[in-house]
Amino acid sequence: MKIAMKSKGLTDIRRSAISYFDEAIFFRLPLSDFEILTFQKLLMTPSLHFIKTDNVETGRLLMDLFLSTLKHYYTIGCLTAVKNDTLPDYVFDVFKGKKVDESLMDSIEIFCIENPLINFFWIELTESLALHLSDRQMRKAYDLFSSGQASVLVIQYKEPLC
Repeated sequence: MKIAMKSKGLTDIRRSAISYFDEAIFFRLPLSDFEILTFQKLLMTPSLHFIKTDNVETGRLLMDLFLSTLKHYYTIGCLTAVKNDTLPDYVFDVFKGKKVDESLMDSIEIFCIENPLINFFWIELTESLALHLSDRQMRKAYDLFSSGQASVLVIQYKEPLC
């Protein structure tokens, strides 16, 4: 399994997310102790980070490894359109909180207002999620999630989702 990682400052979101993934550094699972420490150090900086994994299971395994070993974050959120229930109980799922009659962008804004202390957020950037948010809305979501100096991680999967 390969994991690609790239980090950009919150003010440098001029290019599309895809170009960040093209420049990413690759890691292999299982991660070495040094790679885990490097990964933790990178993601502890309030910034916008990009990784690419083979599939949802690999991405979530990495997130569980990271979150369970670091224990630094007290309010964790996730924006995902993946239709399975493998997110840990301690992670707020923005998509699940969406009301039928409201847009996803409205749900994101409400989530950020109701959870001002969020300090870590990850976005699973899938084709399904892209159908709900334009590029402009995605940039606004990055800004909203990172407004409180949170670390924001964007995960893209190589394998298409069923």
